[in-house]
Amino acid sequence: MLLLFLFTREPKEESLPISSFPEKTVPQIEKKEYSEPKLAPAPKEREILGVLPPTGLEKLHYLNEINPQWQELTLEELKRFQTSDVKIQIIPVQSLLQITNNDARYIEKIIVNMTRADDREESFNALIDSETGAILQTFNKVKRDDIPLMGERPKGMTPTGIIKKK
Repeated sequence: MLLLFLFTREPKEESLPISSFPEKTVPQIEKKEYSEPKLAPAPKEREILGVLPPTGLEKLHYLNEINPQWQELTLEELKRFQTSDVKIQIIPVQSLLQITNNDARYIEKIIVNMTRADDREESFNALIDSETGAILQTFNKVKRDDIPLMGERPKGMTPTGIIKKK
């Protein structure tokens, strides 16, 4: 059984002296209305990636230019890391203008399809620099089922890494 006692205190008759302060007026602060950052219309059919600063497109510092041969440069970059039997296909998806602070960079969004001689296929998306053809970012890489999972050994290999003779 739980008993709960509440004690109340009666206020004392004595009150503290109130000192008088001169009345002060507090100045009113003007409320400013802030609008949401607006995306500008895409310049020359390019979608803007990022937030356009209030100064507009003309005041941006452009880090690169548009090179009409960016696909060939990207293809050369991709072939550097592949064997000669790999067929590489580049599919342009979208042209973008990436804005970070006051810097702007022309980039291309692409899909890369690679087919090997044994008909294995790989694909991924990438963001490409429109001037140099350099790969800035890759994403959506398709997983291959023929690669062993972590902890599994490839067939025909011993724990020491020496290839077994068949």
